[in-house]
Amino acid sequence: MLIDDINQGTAGTNPYGVTQIGDKLYYAATDLEHGTELWSIPVAGGQPTLFDIYPGVNSSSPAFLTSMGDGVIFAARHPHPTLWRVDSAGLEQLTPGAHSINNHRWFPDRIDQSRGCSLAVANGTAFFTLESTTDSSQTGLWRSDGTPEGAFLLKETQSTIDGRPPDALYPAENFVFFFISTSDGDEGLWRSDGTSAGTMLIQQWPLDGSASLSVEVAAILENRLLFILHYDDRHELWVSDGTPGGAQKLTASPFLAAQTLEQTSAANERGQGEPDWCTLTTNTIVGSRAYLQMGNNLWVSDGTISGTALLTSISMPPIKVSTVNGIDYLQDGGEYLTEEVTIIATDGTPAGTRQPNLIETGWSAALNNQLILGGRKGGIRGIWVSDGTQSGTTLVKELPENHYIRQLYQDQIYPYSDLILFQIVAPPYARSLWRTDGTPEGTFEIGVLSLPDHHELRYNTEALRMADGSVIFTGESPSVGLELFKTDADITESTLLVDTNAHETLASDPHDFTVLGDQVFFIAVDGEGMLHLWRTEFDGSNLQSIAELTTGGKAGDMSATAERLYFYVETAERDVHTLWVSDGTPTGTLPLHEMFSRRFPQYENSIDENATPDFAAAPDRYYFLDLNDDSYGLWVTEGTPESTRPVTAGLDVQRLLWTEDALYLSGWTGVWSSDGDTGVVSLVAERPSGYFDFFPIFSTDGIVYLQGFGSDMFGDVPHLHVWQGGDTFPLIADVRPQQMLSVNGTLLFSTEWGALWRTDGTPAGTEEIADYDDIFNLRVTDSKLYYWAYTEGTYMLGESDGSPAGTRLLLDSDILLHTLSSVFSHAMFRLETVGNELFVWVMQTGNTNPSSTDNEEIYCDLWHVGPETAIPTLVYTFFHDARSSNDYSVDYSCGGEDLTRRFFTIPDKAELGGRLFFSQMDRAHEREPWVLATDEAPVAEYALSVDQTGNGTIVTAPQQATYAFGTQVTLTAEPATGWRFVEWAGDASSTDNPFIVTMNGAKSIVAHFEPLEVKEYFLITEIEGEGEVTRSAPGPYASGSQVTLTAEPVAGWRFMEWTGDASGTDNPFTVTMTSDKFITAHFEQITYTLTTSIEGQGQVSRSTDGPYAAGAQVTLTAVPAAGWRFVEWTGDVDSTDNPLTVTMNSAKMITAVFRTIILPADSMLYLPIVTK
Repeated sequence: MLIDDINQGTAGTNPYGVTQIGDKLYYAATDLEHGTELWSIPVAGGQPTLFDIYPGVNSSSPAFLTSMGDGVIFAARHPHPTLWRVDSAGLEQLTPGAHSINNHRWFPDRIDQSRGCSLAVANGTAFFTLESTTDSSQTGLWRSDGTPEGAFLLKETQSTIDGRPPDALYPAENFVFFFISTSDGDEGLWRSDGTSAGTMLIQQWPLDGSASLSVEVAAILENRLLFILHYDDRHELWVSDGTPGGAQKLTASPFLAAQTLEQTSAANERGQGEPDWCTLTTNTIVGSRAYLQMGNNLWVSDGTISGTALLTSISMPPIKVSTVNGIDYLQDGGEYLTEEVTIIATDGTPAGTRQPNLIETGWSAALNNQLILGGRKGGIRGIWVSDGTQSGTTLVKELPENHYIRQLYQDQIYPYSDLILFQIVAPPYARSLWRTDGTPEGTFEIGVLSLPDHHELRYNTEALRMADGSVIFTGESPSVGLELFKTDADITESTLLVDTNAHETLASDPHDFTVLGDQVFFIAVDGEGMLHLWRTEFDGSNLQSIAELTTGGKAGDMSATAERLYFYVETAERDVHTLWVSDGTPTGTLPLHEMFSRRFPQYENSIDENATPDFAAAPDRYYFLDLNDDSYGLWVTEGTPESTRPVTAGLDVQRLLWTEDALYLSGWTGVWSSDGDTGVVSLVAERPSGYFDFFPIFSTDGIVYLQGFGSDMFGDVPHLHVWQGGDTFPLIADVRPQQMLSVNGTLLFSTEWGALWRTDGTPAGTEEIADYDDIFNLRVTDSKLYYWAYTEGTYMLGESDGSPAGTRLLLDSDILLHTLSSVFSHAMFRLETVGNELFVWVMQTGNTNPSSTDNEEIYCDLWHVGPETAIPTLVYTFFHDARSSNDYSVDYSCGGEDLTRRFFTIPDKAELGGRLFFSQMDRAHEREPWVLATDEAPVAEYALSVDQTGNGTIVTAPQQATYAFGTQVTLTAEPATGWRFVEWAGDASSTDNPFIVTMNGAKSIVAHFEPLEVKEYFLITEIEGEGEVTRSAPGPYASGSQVTLTAEPVAGWRFMEWTGDASGTDNPFTVTMTSDKFITAHFEQITYTLTTSIEGQGQVSRSTDGPYAAGAQVTLTAVPAAGWRFVEWTGDVDSTDNPLTVTMNSAKMITAVFRTIILPADSMLYLPIVTK
């Protein structure tokens, strides 16, 4: 359960893309309930409005917010990135869902219309690039007038090298420029005015013998494009006026150098304060001329040959120009390490170019025909005013102590006609928004941009000037996090404009959970930024603040003796580090000893992987390291200032290890022991020859384990030694243990190469008992060791009783995972034991779109695993969220932050009385203190909720109210007529249909259906032979509909086959209408054969020859030979008729039977006599 929401300030949403339309602001913001979505708010403040484009926890990640007319156009995902528009009437999708906005330069930030972008507006028309997932002929440059009907393809790009549309568009006054590479590697310059006829190739450059050819855009001068062609062996500056054949080369190749492109890109990132998805085109333009670096020289160009000239040498590219009294002051981006800047003054001619050396670091800007400088000059950090000379540069106002301007972010200034807004950094790395009008009284702080250590200097800081003179900016406070703030009209102070995420609280970041007596203590921050020492009872009740420690600083590395807690506190300025002590009461919690120096606590609450701690808690005293006689020595304290004293001098101690009854120290010469009282220090083991490091790592049963490192030609070589008293410390194995735990009297340890070993402290008793690709996160109960192993491509939960036979793999981690739609899935597992109970944290991320890595879902689940049965049961899902893959505005954590592979960690967990105390976030809270009791019954049966959008039905098999763990349920989406199934969403993300979901928790799944595009097709049937074709429904037919054709032959005919747009002999035959169809039914007349044979002597004649149509009648006549007589017909006919009429209703075989004529012995034969 959640112990308490200590920091009840609301979590920030990191707003970006703030765009004003009329009296409304539109912006993107992030919370755990909705992901990153579009919001709006009145300029005057009020209740924010959510536009949940991708419902649920999915993030649509709006990008490229751009004002056009009375609305804002932007790109957003659902799940593919498409073009949208929002205005006072509402939200509308402009492009089809099957066509994706080209997102190779996708960044959630504002768009600068004067730079090459993936979305640009020129002459009231939006230009963008799409990639179709269903029809490649629709991939290319598109345009939109802000309506769905006004969005269409201007230029398809299948002729490019990889079939992709151009990455960057460069808007001029009346059209956009863009480049397309041909399949041969040539570069083509195109332009478009928003019409198909006005979209044309205006110039093409062949490879001309080079292996490659690339383009860098330098500037847009009025309606002309200034750009550089980079060949293998030369670089050429060109200009184009947008007409066919209107491109002109301005410079010869020797004047350009290959590093131009890289240096300009670096300047974009540092100077513009925005992601480098576009190419710099404005900050070095004055009127009709542009300044740019080519090679190590500063050039100027007005787009003509005569107006292009080399001015002076320069080491860094210019990133900003300010004009005062007709002189342009150009500033570079500053040296990478020294941050020293160069300012060049020029009138645009070589003769009028000089370097006045006005400031050492900082920025420059023009205001009221004065040059204002912010930065360091002569060791003083402040705001300066200058006439362009060193002697004429005077201090306006010095910044407070330790405040400074970081040069790498110098362009985070906002110059207006009456004042300049700028950012300064205050220790430790907080940011404030200041203003100056060039006077001392008009230079002061007006708001906080980010709190200490909460956020690095960000690219997407917003600052918008309103019509009344006020400024809206992205700021931060302890109570609301990162949100939108607004100054007054005079820009003298600022207040919160909107708390977008009022339902989600900020983190108190509890850590260093430590047990003292029957209570648990930890360190956490309150809603005002104050760090406290907190106390709670064994069941999580009665939470109290014991002491306030510091504001804006750090505290941690807490450990306990039998009666006291010890921890370290660092001030916000990071210049004072103090050891504190606490007996668990407010009056007994106080600073004890100011450290000379300390590498303050390990900010992630973990110790260097190669080091033991620099402190150790014994039952009745506390040891630590601090400077003593110019070297780090051992100190000890019993919790009072009087008892705090140095123990050693002259011994440079590096690490400490407390065992059951002794303290061990590592120094440069070897490993030492100390009783801690008298100061007696004894050498235990001298560092072996050839070792560069040697220190104690673990102790049990009177054996101290020592880790040494030597080296050979292949790198570091680990050596494990033991010491049991005496003068020897034998080598037992050449391994590097990572975790050591005792199980049933046997010491088990993992190694860095993925093996599990056991040892009794002797070489013969030290052996490998299991080998995997990786092993980590060892935990122990009363009788078993549990661990995670990676083997054969999967993570497995393993157990060991200390013997090879008793070491086995129990559980495949796949059973703990949610079913996601793609292979782009990753999971992290953390193992914890509470008493004899085993728990597993699983943090899983995976993509919501199987063909893309843009969006990902994030789960944090806590499982209980039966130690004997290895049957997992879900205890709780802390969160299920979704975000853009490059959105890290939320720092997700699941199961604590300890490094589970290392020895000496300060875990963010503590166990007391069968309960686990830990830090965790969920959907409603950032990181807060939680407690888990092992007697809390986990969920055993899970409900499956199935819903849908659009028209269709869902078949669930089996259909049950709840499902046992591991049950597989098959969901089948059956779209209604005219609809199609799109995808599963919610707790499933897939396009598979049917879809199998494994019930490892309660699930809510939504099937999305969308209407089919209505197209009608004709079906024409023809007949060969005698018969007819009937159809199940008359035409025309909707796309995707099915028509059943039945061939019906007339009597005596039969159906043979279908030809044309169908083939086969099935009858009836079903046709799916995906186009116009022409189908022929073939019939053939039914005929039979008649075969006659003779038995005896004679002949059979027939009235007609065969074959015979069905029903035909054939007359057979039997003619006997002389001396023979006809007797009968046999076979398919039994008759004595002669002639015989046969009706042909099948094939027949008939035999005519003849017999000889035989006379009796007493008979007489009479012969006729015929006369004439």
